[in-house]
Amino acid sequence: MKHTKKMLVMLTLLGFVYISQAQEVKWGIKAGYSVSNFKGDYDQIDYVSGFHAGGLVKMGLNEKWGLQAELLYAMEGGQYDLAISEPPLSAKIAEKVTLGYLNLPLMAQYKVAGGLTLEAGPQIGFLLSGKTEYNSEVTIGEEIITDSGEIDIKDRLKTLSYGVNLGLGYEFKNNLFLQARYHLGLANISKENTTANEEEEPLGLNPDQLKNQGFQFSLGYRF
Repeated sequence: MKHTKKMLVMLTLLGFVYISQAQEVKWGIKAGYSVSNFKGDYDQIDYVSGFHAGGLVKMGLNEKWGLQAELLYAMEGGQYDLAISEPPLSAKIAEKVTLGYLNLPLMAQYKVAGGLTLEAGPQIGFLLSGKTEYNSEVTIGEEIITDSGEIDIKDRLKTLSYGVNLGLGYEFKNNLFLQARYHLGLANISKENTTANEEEEPLGLNPDQLKNQGFQFSLGYRF
């Protein structure tokens, strides 16, 4: 996995350098709706909604192929509900994790027909923020204890994330374009041997293996 990390990071950065030195490029902007969750030690994590926005630069290689580099702010995360019933104790915990990333996707694009394109490529991301919001209700006999709050968890997560993207797009003649993309995270973003202290409980999403994944739906414009 270390070799995969180095290869994806180097490929992405070299692609950005290559495009930045090209003579004929098109600049643009894009923004849209995102849904994401985690994969790893937990099986029942629901998607959370977010957004992404940023700039891009595209270089045409020939009539069919192009290379697009992007710099995006993106919201990622996941949420889950946990219920435990072991009389006389029962508990319900709801938790939502929201992460903010600065992502650098490098996408190879192939024009299939007309304005329809297929795309694939690596992505690296840098963690800017991380928080978890939780609500809990514990019942012991007839006593009910409730708690809620928000915890900053950035220091429990690794700064660098990486993975691959697959997607498709449609380019209109007026320079507008639509894109749909799936991101498969390959990096374990959870720091090993990191546990919540007593003052920060509960924090359910704190496993040894946690990877980002999600979908993006974008509207963009090239100048």
